[in-house]
Amino acid sequence: MKYRTKTTIENNWVVIKVYANGVYWFTYDFLIDLSQMMLTEHLPSKRWAESNLDEISQAITNHLNNN
Repeated sequence: MKYRTKTTIENNWVVIKVYANGVYWFTYDFLIDLSQMMLTEHLPSKRWAESNLDEISQAITNHLNNN
């Protein structure tokens, strides 16, 4: 299974759309205030997030730098 994510920030929520083999699978979200913990402790244990941590982190960083 190949996982891909598309991360956006909506009203202080990190919204991650998860795709499995190119097909939308589910949406995962959390408050942006929890980003550091999520990126370092929680998401690395999720199989779908392992190869997508850079995309998720970059979306959060871009948002924080622009706001």
